[in-house]
Amino acid sequence: MRVSVAAMAQDTQIAIRISAQALAALDQLRKNEDDLPSRAEMIRRLIDRADQKKDKRK
Repeated sequence: MRVSVAAMAQDTQIAIRISAQALAALDQLRKNEDDLPSRAEMIRRLIDRADQKKDKRK
C-alpha cells in the first residue's frame, strides 16, 4: 500500500526507542526490499504485512 506524501502529512507522527539489534534487523529487512525504503516506510510495510496475515487467518 503506497501512500502519498500529502496523505502522510496528515498522519500522526510517533517516536520510538529501539535497540541497536532491532535497528540492525530493520535495516537488513530494508535492504531485502527492491526499492530500499526508509525506516519509517519499512515499519509501515511490516505493519501492513502483519495485518494482511491476520486477515487471512480469519
